[in-house]
Amino acid sequence: MAVNVLGIIAMVFLYLLVLGVGIWAFFKSRKKRDKCPGESLEISLLGNRSIGRVVGIFTTAGGLFFAGPMRDKKYVTMMDPFHIK
Repeated sequence: MAVNVLGIIAMVFLYLLVLGVGIWAFFKSRKKRDKCPGESLEISLLGNRSIGRVVGIFTTAGGLFFAGPMRDKKYVTMMDPFHIK
């Protein structure tokens, strides 16, 4: 069984890059965590972005209209209807 050394090096580099970006984001968000009125979980999930009321209403309305028919047709992703066409 041959081992693809270049592939392993690329994967290790990718994982180290993702780890580095995560650590950098952690230290950067620590400064903003003290200034933000929200909870720390909200800061982590939303990246200190607030979702406006209008965007929240449109997202909820879209989910109410499209979730049922997409579940009935057993779609897995949002791209499935486009693949069928």
